[in-house]
Amino acid sequence: MGSISAGLFLSWVIALFPAIAAKNPPPRAELTTPNNSSKAVVEATFSISTSAEEVVLRLHESAGMVPESSTIEVFGDGRITQFTSSADPGASRTREIRRTPAEIEGLVRIAAEHGLLESSTEHLRSLLGTSSSTGTLEVERFQDAGEVTLEISVESYERAGTQRVPLHKTLKYQAPGGLHHLHPDVSEFAGLARISKILTSWIYGRRPGQPVPPP
Repeated sequence: MGSISAGLFLSWVIALFPAIAAKNPPPRAELTTPNNSSKAVVEATFSISTSAEEVVLRLHESAGMVPESSTIEVFGDGRITQFTSSADPGASRTREIRRTPAEIEGLVRIAAEHGLLESSTEHLRSLLGTSSSTGTLEVERFQDAGEVTLEISVESYERAGTQRVPLHKTLKYQAPGGLHHLHPDVSEFAGLARISKILTSWIYGRRPGQPVPPP
């Protein structure tokens, strides 16, 4: 009797899985992508780890003219750490905060919606000459600001016409706020600036659940 009951219970659980999946669809993002001379909005889905051991996003800012660098690591369970190193070892420091898993998912959605999961360092550099902004930007202008490295890891990513694959992106650039200011019409630069601004606001005091700051 016990084995029959266990079998019935297992069958019930298996039958329930599709319903659970239907209630918890993968996160979606809407990307605006070039389509000949115009732009088209396409939908993409992604999934990220919720593990306390997995780094979903890492933002490293090198020293530049200032003898200090910062590394922010965002983990799947919502834990965020920042390690700031200094030329003076005694001035190095570490801080840790927590955000909700939904906020971490939202951060990755911003990256997806701004095309960063389909971008590369070379592509970002090529965009410096494609903006319709009247100002021109040379990479050398921000060399004294140091280099920023953004790493994003997703367990799966898929949009119409592509195969679902795991992704690990590494993007290198300078002064995201400056890039966005001079090229406000470039979606990738807006995304980089917004991610940097959100992480900074989280580290330095915006409480969980407060509105996400604009770029």
